[in-house]
Amino acid sequence: MNGATAGIGFIQAVACDLRFAAKGAKMTVAFPRRGLPAENGVSWLLTRLVGHGNAADLLLSGRVVTGEEAVGLGLVNRAYDADELLPATLEYAKDMAANCSPRSLAVIKGQLNADWTRSVEETRTESLSLVREMIGKDDFNEGVKSYLEKRTPRYKGLSHDPDSAEPLRPF
Repeated sequence: MNGATAGIGFIQAVACDLRFAAKGAKMTVAFPRRGLPAENGVSWLLTRLVGHGNAADLLLSGRVVTGEEAVGLGLVNRAYDADELLPATLEYAKDMAANCSPRSLAVIKGQLNADWTRSVEETRTESLSLVREMIGKDDFNEGVKSYLEKRTPRYKGLSHDPDSAEPLRPF
C-alpha cells in the first residue's frame, strides 16, 4: 500500500495474505465517519488479523493509521520507505518464487484458510495427513536434495487447465 487506502480499498488490502506498505501510507476503514457500518466482512477479517482490541480501535474510531503504525498493529507485514516499497516487495516475491514449492504454497494457503475455523487438534490431525501425502513426492524430494546440495531448488510448477471448471488441487 502506497498512498491512501480507505473503505473498500482497505477491505481488499486486508483480505490479502501478505501486505506491504510505505511507512507514510495512510489507511482507514472510514465507515463510522461516513455513517456506515463495517462493510463486506471487514469486522470479521480485522478481528482475526489484528485481534479484537485493535479491530475495535480501527472500526469504532475510523482513525487514520500510517504504514509504520500498521506494522505494530499486525495490519501490514512490513513497512518501507516509499522509494524502497516496490523493490523490497518484488524481492520478497522473487525469493518465494525461487525457493518455495508451488505445491507447498498451495497447500499452506488452503491450511491458512481452513484452520481459522478448526480446533488445534483438527488442525494438527489435518497437517499430519498432509505431511504423509507430501513426503516422498517430487517437491519434497527436490526440497531436501537442493538443501543438501546447497543450491536453489528446481520445483515443477502447478498445472491447471484454465478451461476446467474444477478448482486447482494441490495433489
